[in-house]
Amino acid sequence: AKDADIGLNSAIRYELLSRGDDSHTKFYIDPISGDIRSMVTFNLDGGKTYGFDVKATDCEGSENGNSATTTVFIHVLPETKMILFVADREPITIEKKYPDIINYLSNTTDFDVKLAKLGPHLEGDVQETHSTDVFLYAVNKNNNEIVDTETLLDVFRKNSQQIVENLRSFRIRRIQGVTVQEKISQMGATEIAIIALSSVIFLGTVLAIALLCSSCKERKIRQRQTTWEQQNLYNIKNPLMAGPKSIYGSRGIPVGNISNYSCEGFGNGDYMESMNSFKRNGSILDGRSAHTEISAKSRQVSPPDGASALNPPRSPPYSERYSKTNLAVHDSNNDWYLC
Repeated sequence: AKDADIGLNSAIRYELLSRGDDSHTKFYIDPISGDIRSMVTFNLDGGKTYGFDVKATDCEGSENGNSATTTVFIHVLPETKMILFVADREPITIEKKYPDIINYLSNTTDFDVKLAKLGPHLEGDVQETHSTDVFLYAVNKNNNEIVDTETLLDVFRKNSQQIVENLRSFRIRRIQGVTVQEKISQMGATEIAIIALSSVIFLGTVLAIALLCSSCKERKIRQRQTTWEQQNLYNIKNPLMAGPKSIYGSRGIPVGNISNYSCEGFGNGDYMESMNSFKRNGSILDGRSAHTEISAKSRQVSPPDGASALNPPRSPPYSERYSKTNLAVHDSNNDWYLC
């Protein structure tokens, strides 16, 4: 900024106005000279644009002084959009005399050539401390826009012999664009660590998701297997629930060998022994009278204490009342049922 006053009234002070973003944490403005500098690196912010307001006030920034405000935009240029000069001189020598390089290139190309950064040359993974990598870009003087990389590189190549000749004290070895491989080789340890950590986190997340899906699938398989085993065990313990109904309805016993079933209330061995005894003695019943006799014996009730067994009850015995409805069924498999 310029002020036509003299003395104290012409002393201008600059300040960066916050706009609610993080620009004020990344940039610093010298209050006297107005030079703007970055406070962080922008290696991972290539192509991003920052904008903020700068206020200039005369009378050394007094509240009563006149002021003006302007907006500043800063475009972070990716290194792949820069031009690389490789000089066979130490970085300290190039750093001291780089203004001579910038002025000559600006006059040759008719662009405002600027220095982005410089450092020891890297040839693959080997650092050459006696050579320097100089990264340059240019601004169009007419519209104040950054010159396209291909355009600037084409201008440098057309004047390469003249540039090398006039800058022979700097021993310019090569002029080229920055490739992806060279960009990676210029990355610092912090950048490489960040990329490596991000890759590990990504792979860990993918692995965790895969393990979770596999665990859910195995859990569902185990649940189905457990349900099947429980139902199968229930059917084994309750054969009447598993087999089909007999032809005599739901009260009949399913057709099959009696050895497959157990009777509640006494052991299976006793039951089988009793049934075999019936078969050996020809006791497979057929008809009304035999079944009536068994029913009468099995259902005979002893008189209570003090009662006489000589006095028959008035009503007929239980077996006689229901003898007409009780039948013995005998099938071809020597299985019998009482219905």
